[in-house]
Amino acid sequence: MTQLFLSDIDGCIAMPYRPWDLPRMAELAALLENARQGADHHPAFGLCTGRSYSYAEAVAQALGVTGPVLFESGAGWFDLQTAQVRWHDAFTDDVARSLTEVRRFMEEEIIAEEGRISIDYGKRAQAGLVGPSEAIVAPFLPAVRAFVGDRFPDLHVFETHVSIDVVPKALTKAEAMRWAAREAGLDASALAFIGDTRGDVPAMEAVGLGFAPANAQDVAKAAADVVTSGAVLEGVIEAYRWCVARNAGD
Repeated sequence: MTQLFLSDIDGCIAMPYRPWDLPRMAELAALLENARQGADHHPAFGLCTGRSYSYAEAVAQALGVTGPVLFESGAGWFDLQTAQVRWHDAFTDDVARSLTEVRRFMEEEIIAEEGRISIDYGKRAQAGLVGPSEAIVAPFLPAVRAFVGDRFPDLHVFETHVSIDVVPKALTKAEAMRWAAREAGLDASALAFIGDTRGDVPAMEAVGLGFAPANAQDVAKAAADVVTSGAVLEGVIEAYRWCVARNAGD
């Protein structure tokens, strides 16, 4: 039985820098109202995203999320009901200092030379570069990898088609799944997660049910237990309904 369903945002709830699908947002919010009312078979719904706190909070508020909101890949936890934010124990002062050095490199060596890419200023537990397209972002990946390299063994470099993210190795979406399960008093097998990129694969493998929307990268589809026929938010709704039906024994 799935008791907690967690969703990535980018590529799942919405595509980066594109308008939200407001009709389907409303459809998902209506579904989640059942969870808020304690309806049978409807798991709590939460978010697990690499995005910053402020963006994750906005999406959670729009949907009326009932479960945890894990942002910066699980470094931070926001509870919509209590309006409280807390940070994972692995986000230490030493990690914060290392990330400050990475941001300084990004600002001095990349931003100063390139006007089409910028620092992701909203993040605290990651150092990130963001841009409007893969063609603009990808050329800077080798320089970031080279700088992080042996200097910061506790950091790891991830990339998407619109970002380069330097994150603590101990703060992953897979660990976020385990954190969410511990806090809820659940076994990880009672969780489901939907994600669309290579970076989401460990989280998909850490829970009882891993979903990928139709727009997901091939590596995410290969790791998923279920690939939805719908893309982006349509896929999230399909996956959530799938869990409700499975809980009901259909």
